[in-house]
Amino acid sequence: MLRIQKEHRVDFPRSKNLTGECKDLIYRMLQPDVNRRLHIHKILSHSWLQPPEPKAMSSASFKREGEGKYQAEYELDTRPGSRPDHRPEHKLGAKT
Repeated sequence: MLRIQKEHRVDFPRSKNLTGECKDLIYRMLQPDVNRRLHIHKILSHSWLQPPEPKAMSSASFKREGEGKYQAEYELDTRPGSRPDHRPEHKLGAKT
């Protein structure tokens, strides 16, 4: 087992269907050379751990409402405080 680790051989089970990005992250985290192994900031910024980019909405994701009008299939909650990052009372430089 130690020889395999030193050779940096990582075998991924075929039954798990891991993405290439996931395999890359695991492989780089298991790097036996401490100087080449990923540090935590590189791990956290790895593409596999990033949220997916929003996809453009197609016209199929809208429902027809009346003549020439479209309405989204979901409603956006716009009430103050409905989003964690929405704080209208926050002023730049104010103490929180």
